[in-house]
Amino acid sequence: MTGINIMYSSSHFGSIKGSGLQAMEASCKFERIVMKKLPFHFLKVQLENFGAKRSGAMDADQFKFVVLKALRELHGDIGAAIAVHVIEYQRETNEAILQVPSDGLVKVWSALTMYSKHGEKPCHFKVSKVSPHLASMSADSRKFMTELLKPSLG
Repeated sequence: MTGINIMYSSSHFGSIKGSGLQAMEASCKFERIVMKKLPFHFLKVQLENFGAKRSGAMDADQFKFVVLKALRELHGDIGAAIAVHVIEYQRETNEAILQVPSDGLVKVWSALTMYSKHGEKPCHFKVSKVSPHLASMSADSRKFMTELLKPSLG
């Protein structure tokens, strides 16, 4: 567990004179903010195949296989042993939300970044969001504004 301690003292208010200083000192208290290390991170990734036909889009299992292949190519068997789960997969866009252990986040992210060929065809992963909170994956301010403006435009 990591913590950030913030402490205010009268030295911060040394230039203030009179009874206002005592009132400020009384209102300033020790504050501790504790941030726990969360066990998982979530990545929103998209696999872009160059030269591949869209009709032959892959399913969630094939997508996970490609992710594990990327891990194995860059980090060997140790990388392939990282528990990666596909939480949601959109077949039309080849976009998925992956759940990875926080300890393996950097390895997964680097493997996806370095992956450049699927079979003999060039491709790449595009990581669009990373967060320790799954709820933040659903919110997208760009799409939200577009959806908000649609009724007024039509």
